Amino acid sequence: MTRFFSHTSLTYTIEGFYSSQRKSIIKIQELDMSETAIIKVSGMKCGGCEANVTGKLSAIGGVESVNAQHKEGTVTVTFDNAQTDLDTLEDVIIEAGFKIE
Repeated sequence: MTRFFSHTSLTYTIEGFYSSQRKSIIKIQELDMSETAIIKVSGMKCGGCEANVTGKLSAIGGVESVNAQHKEGTVTVTFDNAQTDLDTLEDVIIEAGFKIE
């Protein structure tokens, strides 16, 4: 049986088995170093704005997922912090014509 969990920005897989009395863990392996940032953004007015930001951020190496919400004024980005950083993500959003709050 394999279980996934996140802890302190690290994702692990645990391969183990369960007995009726206790759980035994056979192996823990680090999979990646992901970080999720929720960025407050002003100027997004529609789905086209969301698509613009999503496309530009998704093109950055190390970005795993992007969820832009113009009604909320947020962009949630999950990224590998060994490949990119928050400053780079914010710079791309600004270059796309939006403001970071």
